[in-house]
Amino acid sequence: MVELLLSLLLAISASAASTSVCAKLTESKELTRNLQCSNFNVQKRIQTKLPQANFMGSDLTHSDWHQSDLSKGNFKNTVMDRMSAQKTDFSDSLFLQTRAHAAHFDYSDFTQTDWSDSNIQGNRFTGAKFLRANMQRANLAFSDLRFANFTDADLRGADLTSCIWYGAVFKGAVVDKATKLPFPQQKAQELGIIEK
Repeated sequence: MVELLLSLLLAISASAASTSVCAKLTESKELTRNLQCSNFNVQKRIQTKLPQANFMGSDLTHSDWHQSDLSKGNFKNTVMDRMSAQKTDFSDSLFLQTRAHAAHFDYSDFTQTDWSDSNIQGNRFTGAKFLRANMQRANLAFSDLRFANFTDADLRGADLTSCIWYGAVFKGAVVDKATKLPFPQQKAQELGIIEK
């Protein structure tokens, strides 16, 4: 295993409601670890490799994961409010029922991710890739989707109300009658969106 250049402090404390785990991470080349916890407080910018990490149920509010590899991760029921993760690889990750608001995911890779039933409204996804992503019933309303790529994504039941979508690619994306698009149906056909 690649030698870790990682300083990891885990402080486990009990409270009346739940146990919280706070971790302070610095630089590393690679780390594979179960990071499932209630509270996850990252003190400084992380640029690391954490493929297949389990963040299920974690609170990643205000954390900064710029240019990290978080591919194949489990982010189910995770809170990502005001998270910063530009140019980060989240490909093949699970985001079921995740919540994020005012987060920055510019130019990140969400290829083949599952965002079903997630509330991710009001975030910045400029230039992000959602190739073949499952976005069923996801709420992306009021998000910045400029130049994002939703090629072959499943947008059935998704809410994209009032999104900024200039330059976004939707070729082959699948929608249904429940999908709320930020543009008229005629424009959807021009963009190559398929209604099922």
